[in-house]
Amino acid sequence: LSFCEDEKNNLWVGTDGAGLKYWDRKNNKYITYSNSATMDHKLTSNFITGIIRDNNNEIWLSTWAGGVNRMNPKSNTVSYFSCYNPFTRQVEKNIWFVYKDSKNNIWASATNEGSLYLFDRKKNSFILFDLSINNLQCLTETSDGKLLGGNYNSLFIIEKTTRKIVKINIDNQIRCIYE
Repeated sequence: LSFCEDEKNNLWVGTDGAGLKYWDRKNNKYITYSNSATMDHKLTSNFITGIIRDNNNEIWLSTWAGGVNRMNPKSNTVSYFSCYNPFTRQVEKNIWFVYKDSKNNIWASATNEGSLYLFDRKKNSFILFDLSINNLQCLTETSDGKLLGGNYNSLFIIEKTTRKIVKINIDNQIRCIYE
């Protein structure tokens, strides 16, 4: 379902039910991370829907039914993050993707009527960004710093600083956006 290359040119591969595979290309070895693994390699879900690497070389995973996991390759530790919606008073566990913007902000989108979340580094948690943005399947940043997001039938234009949102009905699923 997903993959990401790290600073050592090794690959993190997210699977649809078999956890996360780390491929050490130089030594041609694999390490498996899963929800049944030992503590160092334990994830909240085996369904890895998205992977990104932040500016600290930490690996962020979006998971189906397990929220967001952050891996620190240096310490070999995994941290777990939920996306709590204060309006529905529910934790959204079906996270379709994580995204890193040009300012190193980490975004997470929940699906199944889920919302868009922004990681607050001071609070060390994901915060609901806007309730009206739901079911995003993709997100990209434009050259002028706006975010474009697509869901099952709409395109969202998101101004991060002013939080102004424009929703354009497309009546088709949007799975990928490229500027």
